Amino acid sequence: MTTPVGALFYNPVAKPLSSNGTFMSGCTATFYLTGTTTAATIYADGALTTPLANPLSADASGTFVPIYLDPDVIYRVQIKTSTGSLISDTDPYIPSGLSNLTQQGLGKVFYPQTAAEVSASVTPVDYFYPQGDVRRYGPALDGVTDDTTELQNWVKVGGNLTFPVPQTAKISAALTLLSNTTITGVKGATILQGANDVDHFKATSQSYITIRGLHFLKTSGGSGTTVHVAGVELNGCTYCLVENCVFEGMQGIGVWFTNGTSYCTARGNTILNHLGSGNETADISIDTQVVSGPACAFNVVDGNFCYGAISEFGISCWDPDVGVLPLKNLICNNRIGPHQGYGILFYMPGSASPANTFNQAIGNQIEGILGNVAGNPNSGAGIYVVGNGSGGTQIVHNQIRNCCIDTSGTSLAPAGIGINSTPSGCAPLVIQGNVIEGMTQYHGILLTGVAAGASVVGNSITQPQANSTGNALQVVNSFDVGVYGNTISQLNTTTQDGIVVEALGASSGAITVANNIVSGGLNGIRTIQSGGNTITGLIVEGNHVTGCGGGSLVFDSGTVTNGLVANNNLRGTTNPAISQTACTSVRYSNNFVVSSGSVIVSFSGANTGSSYDKSNVGSGIGAGVSNAGTGLQVEQYGGTSPAAGTWAVGDRIVNSSPVAAGVAFWICTTAGTGGGTAVFKTISNT
Repeated sequence: MTTPVGALFYNPVAKPLSSNGTFMSGCTATFYLTGTTTAATIYADGALTTPLANPLSADASGTFVPIYLDPDVIYRVQIKTSTGSLISDTDPYIPSGLSNLTQQGLGKVFYPQTAAEVSASVTPVDYFYPQGDVRRYGPALDGVTDDTTELQNWVKVGGNLTFPVPQTAKISAALTLLSNTTITGVKGATILQGANDVDHFKATSQSYITIRGLHFLKTSGGSGTTVHVAGVELNGCTYCLVENCVFEGMQGIGVWFTNGTSYCTARGNTILNHLGSGNETADISIDTQVVSGPACAFNVVDGNFCYGAISEFGISCWDPDVGVLPLKNLICNNRIGPHQGYGILFYMPGSASPANTFNQAIGNQIEGILGNVAGNPNSGAGIYVVGNGSGGTQIVHNQIRNCCIDTSGTSLAPAGIGINSTPSGCAPLVIQGNVIEGMTQYHGILLTGVAAGASVVGNSITQPQANSTGNALQVVNSFDVGVYGNTISQLNTTTQDGIVVEALGASSGAITVANNIVSGGLNGIRTIQSGGNTITGLIVEGNHVTGCGGGSLVFDSGTVTNGLVANNNLRGTTNPAISQTACTSVRYSNNFVVSSGSVIVSFSGANTGSSYDKSNVGSGIGAGVSNAGTGLQVEQYGGTSPAAGTWAVGDRIVNSSPVAAGVAFWICTTAGTGGGTAVFKTISNT
């Protein structure tokens, strides 16, 4: 004999009567899941094996056949006339009556199976907890038992999901998230991934997902075989938020926006103690991994704490050589500690054509980047920007300290901020308002191969005395670069310089160095070339340079063509404040130049077409001027021909106290030393 498991249905209202008081024939009973209009199954037998029609019609006397109900289901029962008029609507209907008023029974009354759970084919295990509470679906939450199935059921329901206890759910497969899901955990609510090479959470082509407050934990991340695995992977998703979570011991990536993920935000998360290391590991990454796939765009990475340590990147926004560039992403207000490769990476190789991506790094703090990732000893920059697709990148108001600690190569712009190889045709880059200090190796800011142009504006750079491999601000083989209003303190006054412009094996041009304050360094502002290349169209204007161990302004041999040096305050120490060797068409005007040494300005070599006019003040005449080359004419005010210094043919001393029928100026007709071999001819003003 089969033991009945079903509960016999008792009509919650008296037998229906017609308006004339007779029993109503043909009335109907319709059974739904409580709180819904979703039809529920009813049965003809206590074993719940033979379903009945639903709705079910009464006989001519208004009597229904015996109806058996599932005691684990809470029902809604509607009684209607044969013409469909509602007689009663009972919700909830508890099949077992008072015998079902246990904790589970009461839970079924207050938190019955919902339409979302039915749609997802998820049957709750513990009805005491409401829909969305992780405990409703039966996980052990002991950190040992595999809760994968239970948590998969949890996330399949979607909607508002909670993990309201500080316990640990261990899983062994990725949990797949659906659109319109919000997951909220209390402090200590932990998802432990016990398997290698799989995500914790993953969503593909979904929207409006929020993940908040969970602790994603991995304890064996170092033994996996791939870096393309994450705590949270959003693949081709939109309008999602990962907020205030902790990612600990990740194998590859903490938060991963990939393959076209756009309009998503990672905010306030903490990523620490990566177990996986090496190339392409990152605390947070924005990228596309599929050739010709969609670009990741308009994402925000804001206020995260990135302390992955052995991961390669703190935050990477990049094209891993598939030809798809991330666009207009904002990386802001993050705190990034030691990493092996870069603090923030914008790697934009793209295609062969120049492209503008307009990504931004604003207000981040970066410290302790090592530069020791396997196979790349040239890494180590706090922020590194490179590639054909770097157009319009903005690096603004970041604080960067002590990067390139272990860097041993120089090919990838080692610096606090390193910009490398942006082609002409791109929008100019902006490097503005950053503070860089404590660089024990290499440069503060380095631009190399920047043909797209850049504005380097209002940055503050302090280089330590012990740094013997880096200048404060260096521009190499670049065009259309403006270096404006920066404050530079170069404490190494014996080997390193303040601002350096170079043409090394290739030319540079249209460089402006203006309104900067430079203190210290061997040389305050310097130009360097190799291979006979020049810097064309260099403007040095409005700078204040002091405290240098060498010269305030030094143009090395053959470095500058068509230059203007104007309105600067150049204060030398024992060496000449200005030195120029074999440069072409350089004009000096309205500079204030002083030095405590015997020579204040020094010109040598063939300086064809150059001039140092009488609007320059502070150098005086005599021993202060050494024009030992050719092609540059010096013009100074004075009261007589010079008795000292070195002069070239054509140099003039303009009479500072002219009188009628007196001397207008003295002009050098034979090169040599003043008061010695130099010959000056007196020219009257009549």
